[in-house]
Amino acid sequence: MKSSYLTLGIVALSVLTGAGLSVVDDSVTLPGFEKNHSQDEHDHGSHTHGDSSATNYTLGSDHAHALFYVNLNGSEYDFSREKFQLRSSYVHLENFKPHIVHKHAENVTWSFFLETMNIELDRSNKTCVAIEGNRTCGTASVVLNGEKPDTLDRKIRQGDNFAMVIPRSNQTIQDYMDNELPEDYKPDTGRSIAFENMVLSPDSRI
Repeated sequence: MKSSYLTLGIVALSVLTGAGLSVVDDSVTLPGFEKNHSQDEHDHGSHTHGDSSATNYTLGSDHAHALFYVNLNGSEYDFSREKFQLRSSYVHLENFKPHIVHKHAENVTWSFFLETMNIELDRSNKTCVAIEGNRTCGTASVVLNGEKPDTLDRKIRQGDNFAMVIPRSNQTIQDYMDNELPEDYKPDTGRSIAFENMVLSPDSRI
């Protein structure tokens, strides 16, 4: 009889243990894990840069807006899609407005913003722009309001106007540079910066 009770006890324990494992495997997920995992597939900037820059930027230490354009082969790149929104807490596009950059921290640079958007700019031989891994190469104009800096490690300032155009088109650049922020987004005056591709002749103009 004792042997029968022992056998029944072992069977019952096995059933309960198996049921417990089944419950854990089927239903336990970390809060927010699915969302974060999904973002990692298309939202590299919001995770990597938001965490890595925590010691460099202070959220809420600044507030500014700027213009932003990318034109590849005659067409503006569509940054209005949801996957390009809120890529970083420190700087991001403004509520599905693909041409308005919204900054929330001091010292945030244009190069940092491009990184959060997963945009790579390679100027080794000819200019190549990679967005989400898709590369476009050729002569180019990369412009922040009018001059020729040798780096994009410049702080985003209120009213700045960034435009990247491949292939180079002086008229397209001029059209972008003529644009201004809507009145609701320009409490202050921005500054002028720009640079051209090195393949341009010295007397070339924007």
